[in-house]
Amino acid sequence: MESALLGDLGEAGVREAQFVVAFEEPFAFRVWLATATDAERDALATAADVEGRVREAARRTGLADLYDGVRIESQETVDRDYAGNWLVRLQS
Repeated sequence: MESALLGDLGEAGVREAQFVVAFEEPFAFRVWLATATDAERDALATAADVEGRVREAARRTGLADLYDGVRIESQETVDRDYAGNWLVRLQS
C-alpha cells in the first residue's frame, strides 16, 4: 500500500507513508502521510480528494475493511516539535 500511496500522492508532496496498526483484532490501521514542509502538509490537508485516494489505495491492496483514516504531518513539524522523532509523533 505504501508504494501505491507514494505513486498516487507523490506529486502532492508526500514523501513517506507510515501505518499505525491496532494491537488487537481486527488490526485496523491509520495511515500517516509525511511531507517535507508545513506548507506542503497544509496544502495536502485541504485537498478534497486525499481521503478518497487513500481509501482507494487501501481497496486496491485488499485492506479497505481495516482502513481507519488518514493523518498528515510534515517533517518540519516533527523536527521542531518532537525533536525529529516520528515515533513520538505517531503516538501523540
